[in-house]
Amino acid sequence: MDLFEDLSERGNTILMVTHERPIAEHAERIVHLLDGEIEDVEELGEVGR
Repeated sequence: MDLFEDLSERGNTILMVTHERPIAEHAERIVHLLDGEIEDVEELGEVGR
């Protein structure tokens, strides 16, 4: 996860797909999809909280 956080801090956008909540919580935002459509968006704040 350190690599992704370092890349993000350098201004890169990272798109990660996971079903594991602890991994997803490293992001600034979690987008929940259902049948290919956005169901919910959670704003978590700064990367690496």
